[in-house]
Formats: sequence, structure tokens, C-alpha cells
Amino acid sequence: MVLVVGEGKYLDTLKNLRNKLNLKDKIKFLGFQENVRDFYNIFDLLCVPSNSEGFAYVIIEAMACKTLVLSSDIPGPNEIISNGINGFIFKKEDIDDLAEKIKMIMNYSFNFDIIKKNARERVKKFFSASKMVKKYENIYLKNL
Repeated sequence: MVLVVGEGKYLDTLKNLRNKLNLKDKIKFLGFQENVRDFYNIFDLLCVPSNSEGFAYVIIEAMACKTLVLSSDIPGPNEIISNGINGFIFKKEDIDDLAEKIKMIMNYSFNFDIIKKNARERVKKFFSASKMVKKYENIYLKNL
């Protein structure tokens, strides 16, 4: 089952394609969700196919929950994810590369338990609440 969380300019196009391909029982559109964190533990894979991203909190949160992450190769996610080490990256706007990475993941070409563990460790080491607070404090203190 594919769950699509969120909304965007391609939502209607995706829904029409799902209907055209007769995949209503395989793809569900959940729309905007106030608390995406409720879903991390049921996801086998979180795919973030963004063309641009600020600080990728959704990726950090998912990795902290040991959810496998696949993201487009854009600033933000590519600074958090080391491809094949703690998640996966595909080429921005490259549908073929995205499809290949999903197939690879579905074929279990990697030890996902190690990748998920590495993801959680990366978040703990660099993006824990205490680390983030210290980084923000340093920014504010330098500008006083």
C-alpha cells in the first residue's frame, strides 16, 4: 500500500493517474496531516521527492524513528543522508532513478536494519534537541 501524505500542485494529476491505472486499492491519498510523526512507525519507506526543501525536519524525524528514507538529491536532505549508509538519495526530478531506487529497496539489496540504525545514530549525534538548541544559542550569542 502506498500512502501519499500532503498536498501539492500535482495532487490532482496523481489522483487521475491512480484512477486511470486502476490502483485505488493500492494508493491512498491522505492529504495534509497535522502530525506526520504518527505515520513513521507504519511506513516501510518514507519517500521525499521534493524539488526544494528547507531544513528537512520530516527526514530527521523519520530517521530518528528508524524509518528508511529515500529523498531527492537537493540541499538539506543530501546534507543529512549519506546514500546507502543511513538512507538513500535519487537524482532530483529523475523519475527513472527514483523508480530504480525503489526497486532496489523492494529487492532488499541492503541490510536495512543497519541503515536504520545508522540513521538514528546520525540524528542523535548531529540533530538531537540539545544539539540543535546549542547551535541556535551559538548563532544568537555571536550576533549580540
